[in-house]
Amino acid sequence: MNRTVAFGELVNATFEEVSTNRAIVLIYLAIAVPVDVLASLFDDTKGVDVFGVAVDVALPIADLGVGLLTGFGAFVIAVVLNYWLYAALLARQPAPAFRRFWAYVLVSVLSIIVIVLASLALVIPGIIVAVRWAPLIPALLARDEPAMDSFGESWQMTSGSSWAIFGVAVVVIAVGLFLSLLFDLATAVAGGPDSLGAVFFDAAGGNVMTVLLTALAVATFRSLADRNEEVTAVFE
Repeated sequence: MNRTVAFGELVNATFEEVSTNRAIVLIYLAIAVPVDVLASLFDDTKGVDVFGVAVDVALPIADLGVGLLTGFGAFVIAVVLNYWLYAALLARQPAPAFRRFWAYVLVSVLSIIVIVLASLALVIPGIIVAVRWAPLIPALLARDEPAMDSFGESWQMTSGSSWAIFGVAVVVIAVGLFLSLLFDLATAVAGGPDSLGAVFFDAAGGNVMTVLLTALAVATFRSLADRNEEVTAVFE
């Protein structure tokens, strides 16, 4: 019989993941936010406002193709960082192994494709799939099993807990949006929508949301996995 998790228990577990692993979270944000800021600067053809002076950093560089390379580099870094965040939170230490990295890439791409296609058909099936696969990546990283098995394992684990997971996901997204709103207010103080501060706060808001959703995935896995199960794959 599958274990189940209550709404309140999962809410506490999710934010406890962030609190307990705050050093990991800060390391992630310290790398991810500057990377996103640089990528935005090179991709923004309108330029930005720095201390009241309009600075165009994109057009000359884009003509040389460096902007495209910067965007690709930022994407690669984001993929690696996201894997690291999952694995580090799961292992509760900042130096997890990368042995399951390519399996992570494969499973992530396949899950995104399925969720998008399900959402295009009807929104509700996409939500259902996303909820049932909430612990998909932690299940992949924590267990030394074939990558494709993680889909079935995640689906089975979340049986009986779907509403709780959905409810917590709504709360987490609401918290992330509220923080983004605060960042938007800070943008006005930082010089407006075309300022360097706006680019920074936009990057910060997006990455905070990533942290919260990753914490939810890890908390869901911990809450539903066998209590005696050892998380070994991310250490090796």
